[in-house]
Amino acid sequence: MIATAEVVRKPNFHSWASFLLRGPILLITTGARIMFATKIRTDVASPAGTGSSAIDQSSSKPPLKKARSWWRFLGDLVFYFAVYLMLLGISIGPFFWTWFGAMYADGPKWVARLYLPLLMLCEICPPLRWVINEWVNWWIL
Repeated sequence: MIATAEVVRKPNFHSWASFLLRGPILLITTGARIMFATKIRTDVASPAGTGSSAIDQSSSKPPLKKARSWWRFLGDLVFYFAVYLMLLGISIGPFFWTWFGAMYADGPKWVARLYLPLLMLCEICPPLRWVINEWVNWWIL
């Protein structure tokens, strides 16, 4: 009998981090594929021999959904980005020292990249910067 050794793969943490950082790009491309894949055909011919069209038989079937529009897709994208920023804003308080180590010391760089949109938004909007600083001070002082 030949013995085979099973290769046990440990989860690669860097691959998960790169997946999380590429998440918005994957969301856009997946959403576009889903949006264009749900186009509905209304000119479907009836099955052979029935003598009626598929539209006439729609009373027994549930109504078909309309295809998503670009505006709906962009609205969803803005909503998901807002939720992402809110989660970052809430999590920066307890996660501050890890972020600080990533920015100014030799910490994990994926943490610095993860919080970069929040950092840029705080540079643009001073009232938000004040709120985030108060939140972080509540956690670290």
